[in-house]
Amino acid sequence: MWKQDSPTHLQIDQSSGPLRYLFGLPLLLGGVYFLYKYLILGIVEYIQVGDWSGLFGGFLGWLVILLLGLALLIPGWVIISLRRSVVIDTSLGDLTEMQDFLIYKRVKHHRLDAFEQVMVRTDRAKKSRKSLYSVDLIRPDRSYVMVAALEDVKSTRELGNKLRTMLDLKQQRTSEPDPDEELEAAES
Repeated sequence: MWKQDSPTHLQIDQSSGPLRYLFGLPLLLGGVYFLYKYLILGIVEYIQVGDWSGLFGGFLGWLVILLLGLALLIPGWVIISLRRSVVIDTSLGDLTEMQDFLIYKRVKHHRLDAFEQVMVRTDRAKKSRKSLYSVDLIRPDRSYVMVAALEDVKSTRELGNKLRTMLDLKQQRTSEPDPDEELEAAES
């Protein structure tokens, strides 16, 4: 998940794991099938018959078919292809946040001197026994950049400590679940 190549360079790579195919592949294939069956084959049928007025007269219908197909295709593509990477380079004073969709990369740059603390958070769904731990860099205005979301508390704390020492941040705040919530989760 994360590796430090040099004392000034830290890279965190994340993807959704193999479950992304379980959810994304049906949406992607459903969108492709819908567009092929109703849009492409429909247009081919009109062309074979030679009904040009029917082809161009039903513009609103073709638009609705296109939008419905894309409503399945695009979320499936995003779920399957999304990869997230964060690169911290203290020699450049830059944090680079990249979301890679295979055909499009969204890159954001943040200045490292804008952050004042590292926060390690624990997020737990109300009825779940699993927790997700995130490491965030916090600005003075309380806006933040999520550096990583991990399932292992040990590697999350290691990453938080590594960031704190690497960036020379003064304080680390840990947000733990409420003990009453932990008791309720353990009882149910």
